[in-house]
Amino acid sequence: MSKETLEILLNDEVIAIDQDKRGKQGKRIAQQGGKEIWMRELEDRQSRAVVLLNTNEHPTRINVSWKQVGLTGQARVRDLWLHKDLGTHSDYFTATVSPHGVVMIKATQA
Repeated sequence: MSKETLEILLNDEVIAIDQDKRGKQGKRIAQQGGKEIWMRELEDRQSRAVVLLNTNEHPTRINVSWKQVGLTGQARVRDLWLHKDLGTHSDYFTATVSPHGVVMIKATQA
């Protein structure tokens, strides 16, 4: 198994989303032109796990509004793959997603 695969399988932050005690199922909330947005409400009810999926052959910018995921105003954003806080974002979050790639964030109402 490659180091990259091992890092994916042992990612504590992503595992925490999978094992969230509330157990609420994630769902696709948007799909258009090879871009998908998936969301799961988390146990604290103030946070959402959000996956931006690009099925295109080229890098694509994907926007998710906080309204789409049940948040309002500002939210603190953390990239769960990079283990990096991305700051507080007002009303929406935008990321450039690699071809056939994902960006997975945790958005918490600020």
